[in-house]
Amino acid sequence: PLMRELRLVTEEAPAAAAAAAAAAASSRLVTASSFGGKPPVFSLLRRKEGVTVLPPFSMTQIPLSFNPDVIEERRCHVEVRGTQGPLHLTWIYPIRGVAEAPQSGKGFKFVARAKESSRGEIELPLLGLANLDGEEPFRVSVEFPEDDGGKAAKQRAVARASVALTPVVDTIADAGEPLVWAYDFAPAKPFATGAEVVVTRARGGGRWRFPLRLEAQEPLPDDEIPIEGRPDRTSTVRFPLHAPGRDYAPFEAYFTSDSADSFTVQPEAGVLPPLPSGGGGGGSPGSATESGEVF
Repeated sequence: PLMRELRLVTEEAPAAAAAAAAAAASSRLVTASSFGGKPPVFSLLRRKEGVTVLPPFSMTQIPLSFNPDVIEERRCHVEVRGTQGPLHLTWIYPIRGVAEAPQSGKGFKFVARAKESSRGEIELPLLGLANLDGEEPFRVSVEFPEDDGGKAAKQRAVARASVALTPVVDTIADAGEPLVWAYDFAPAKPFATGAEVVVTRARGGGRWRFPLRLEAQEPLPDDEIPIEGRPDRTSTVRFPLHAPGRDYAPFEAYFTSDSADSFTVQPEAGVLPPLPSGGGGGGSPGSATESGEVF
C-alpha cells in the first residue's frame, strides 16, 4: 500500500510557501489567498483530513474547486506526497485556472449573400474586467462548436474561411472602454451556423464570449444560359468556368431540386484551374421537352 497526503500551493504569492511548509505536517488546505482573510481561489475538496492509504494498482480522484474573484488567470499546483516503505515519493500537478465572464446578452449577426461580402465593426464591452495595469492588449478570435465530422465538419471549414476579424481598438487602459474590431464576412457558398467571438486577455488571463450567428444567403445568378433543343433529342451547351482565386479549386456541379428532370450536367465534380491559365469546361446535355428552356 501507498501512504498519501495532499498539498495545494498557489504560485501568485511566494510568501505562502513558508506557511504551506508549516501546515504540511497536518495536511491542511493551503492557498495563497487563505492568508489574509480572503476566500481561497483554489480549494481541495477533501472529505477527510490526514493521510490516505491506497491499495496496490488502485486509482484515486482529487477534487479541486476554482472560485476566482476577478476575471484573470490564476495558477497553482497540487502536490501528492507518499511513502512506500523507505521511499519518499512526490508527484506535482500544475493547475491553470482561467476565469471566464458570464456570457453577456450582447450578440452579433453577420449576413451576406454567397460570393459577396459584408463589412463592419463590432464593439466588445468587457464586463467584470479589473486590475488593469496601464494599457493592456487583448486577443479576439472566432470559435465554432465541436462536431463529429462528416458534412458538419465541411460546413465548419467553409464558415471558418468566410470570416475575418481585424483589430481597430485592441488595447485599452480603462475597464469601461470597449474593444473595437472590424469584420469581413465573405462566404463562398450558402450556409447558416452559430459561433462565438472570444476575447482573451493577453496579460493576466481571463476570457469573454459573445454569441455570433453567421448566415450566408443564396447568391444572385451569375448568368443565364439559354439552351434550345428539339423534342426527344439531346442538346448540349458548354460554358467556361474558372476558380475564383489564384489556386486550383475543387467543384461540384448539380441542378437544384426545383429544376426540370430533363436536365443533367457533366462533369458533376472536378478541379477548376485559375485564371489566366484558362477555364474549365462544363456541359449541360438534356432532352428538351419545351422550347426556350432557360436555367
